[in-house]
Amino acid sequence: MTQLGIFHNNMFNHYNLSCDFMEPFRILVDRMVYSMQPTKFEQDEKHFMWTLLDQKVMIDGQNQFVMNAIKIYTKSVLDAINDKDSAEIKFYSIV
Repeated sequence: MTQLGIFHNNMFNHYNLSCDFMEPFRILVDRMVYSMQPTKFEQDEKHFMWTLLDQKVMIDGQNQFVMNAIKIYTKSVLDAINDKDSAEIKFYSIV
């Protein structure tokens, strides 16, 4: 799955796994930036981006804030790795 790059390797990035965990949520950021069409990226724009974490998504059969969905997703990936069962991974969908 391209959304889950556990074997991601980049000698210039020592935090590959954390970047891999963020990858499925990239579309939320991309959509927000695309809809904003910012001409600059300063304090107001950065503060507005924080509102992304207050948006709702569906994960594990429940509506959750993005911040909670990140926690649920991350835990499910770690559980899946520990249990060697990729079926445990809980992906979100946009509400």
